[in-house]
Amino acid sequence: EIIHAQARGERGECRGVVHIAALAPEIIENRAHHVVRGAERDGQAPLHERIGAIARRTGMRVLGPNTEGFFNVAGAVAANFSIVVEDEAGAVTRDLQDRDGVSIISHSGGLGFGLYSRARRMHLHVRHVVTTGNEADVEALEIIDHLVREGRSRAIMMFLEGFRRPQDFARVAAAAAEASVPLVVMKVGRSDASRRAAISHTGHLTGAET
Repeated sequence: EIIHAQARGERGECRGVVHIAALAPEIIENRAHHVVRGAERDGQAPLHERIGAIARRTGMRVLGPNTEGFFNVAGAVAANFSIVVEDEAGAVTRDLQDRDGVSIISHSGGLGFGLYSRARRMHLHVRHVVTTGNEADVEALEIIDHLVREGRSRAIMMFLEGFRRPQDFARVAAAAAEASVPLVVMKVGRSDASRRAAISHTGHLTGAET
């Protein structure tokens, strides 16, 4: 039991299909056949590569590692550990469940949920907050593409350190323009200091053109 919520310690204790799980890195492979989507946190490069290989081999989608999780406000799913969400998740969800709004995508968990907190103080309606961390599997561009196609985000705000496949950004941006969804991008990594921070944070090779 974790904070009065039922927890499962072994793979065999899970009955049926698990749609989302917060997993410790060392048990991801053992849980892969049970999990449809997962989130985990660990910053070690070899483990990061193993997690990506497991996701590709099993079809399990993994958000992270090194992520603060996500908040699907409209769907009432708060799969994160952000203190910003803890005290207001219920009220926000009831208020925004059927509304269009802005969505926030961020490589940084702290900045992603910081933007959410600022948006709430400005009375902006937020539908999704997704922090992608090191992106062993799920990438920011995939999420942006999905939100554009979903058609409920009036604008998408992004804090990004780089793209694994930057050539895909033109396609996603064109789809957003066609759908009249503004993409507001804060791109870091133009200075030497920010490039060093990005490499140590998510491993992205950054620069003015990446």
